Amino acid sequence: MSARSARAALGALAAAVLLGGCVGQEATFEPVTGTPAQAPEGPVRLYVDKDSVGGPCDDQRPASAAVSAATPWCSLDRAVDAAPSGATVLVRRGAYPRLTIQGERRSRFVTIRSAPRETATLAGFTATNSSYWRFQGLRFAGQSNLIFMGNDHIDMVGNDLTVSTQVRPSTDIRFLDNKVHDLPGPPGKPTDGVGIWVVTGEQGPIRNVLIRGNSFSRLPNDAIFTDADRVTVENNTFDHIHSPDNSWAHADVFQGMGANFVTIRGNFARDNDSGILETIAAVRGWVIENNVFLRSESWPLQLDNELHDLRLVNNTFWGGGPVLLRWNDEHPRNPSRFIVVNNIFNRLDYDLRLNLLEGWNIVADNFLHNRFGRGTRVGVSPKFVDPRRDDYRLASGSAGIDAGTSAFGAPRRDRAGHRRLDARAVADRGSGAQRFFDMGAYEWTEGTGR
Repeated sequence: MSARSARAALGALAAAVLLGGCVGQEATFEPVTGTPAQAPEGPVRLYVDKDSVGGPCDDQRPASAAVSAATPWCSLDRAVDAAPSGATVLVRRGAYPRLTIQGERRSRFVTIRSAPRETATLAGFTATNSSYWRFQGLRFAGQSNLIFMGNDHIDMVGNDLTVSTQVRPSTDIRFLDNKVHDLPGPPGKPTDGVGIWVVTGEQGPIRNVLIRGNSFSRLPNDAIFTDADRVTVENNTFDHIHSPDNSWAHADVFQGMGANFVTIRGNFARDNDSGILETIAAVRGWVIENNVFLRSESWPLQLDNELHDLRLVNNTFWGGGPVLLRWNDEHPRNPSRFIVVNNIFNRLDYDLRLNLLEGWNIVADNFLHNRFGRGTRVGVSPKFVDPRRDDYRLASGSAGIDAGTSAFGAPRRDRAGHRRLDARAVADRGSGAQRFFDMGAYEWTEGTGR
């Protein structure tokens, strides 16, 4: 997504809504599961059933009556007005109109979810100046969701979304285990084709955003687009993120537009236009580790000296364009070193003017005859288990086994959660206190293949 279209989208989205009514920090806040410290202030389970599947619905009922599936409310609006902190609103099957949550503050999560073994479809929601609302196990179709101004603690958990979710200045926002797919393309608005669009512009902070365990597939624009601070993107899959029209520019897995303290970890991306991009503003606190990016049509990663610092460690970039670490003449040399170690690159191109420590990588193709550092193997094949099936674990005999470094903050576990293993039949060729860390996103383990 281009910077120009992003700025235009900011103004258009704000107008539409108004007319209608330190380094190493990650997004961390209340777990999704857990027992509240005190008993709920009201009924634990409340029912909404617009089609009266279980019994005749009536919005005039008090909350004490809506605890039964036989005497439900008709509308989610009624549930939002009446549900106390800690309640669960069970929504019976059917299609529900767009929901507006305005000025509804709670002290513990109110969970709006599909009833067991049913699926409720919601035509989107708008939340403004509200706290502790969770949407779980729902289907979202129709128009984009909007988490507008002044919200905190909004969760999207285990939903099926064929619409974008767009976030304006708010804090503590989580997207967990959702399926985001088949969003609308041209001639619609570009922002409606972005999976998760988290943009403050100049209207206030967005911080503590956690995007974990989601799948993004067949999107016509970026999967994630953000200028928020303290963003964690972890253990997601990205598949066929493709722009269908040149007027929408390219489609990225992740585009930052001035995002600070970003951790991108343990993700799997394949067959996308491009990968990770940060543009527009000087930022700091980026960590990219234990990711697999396969067959990016252009580049799987593009960054430059606008970043203050970067730790790029134990990733596998294979089968697409080069990883680009570029020089931007409009910015000074990055004051803190970029750490680039333990990666497997199909190709790595970097500018020698960068403040960069590079070593203990595999670079299969050195098309530009770059100079590489200590421990980097150039022009060798990494030898994977089964690339035809996208199994990019290291196979026995790989040049990446026991050849990395344990220094520079290298992760102690790999993408699959395995601890680092000293392969008994392989000489330790790495560096650091433990000279047997592997290169790439996966640590070789006993019996890992040919």
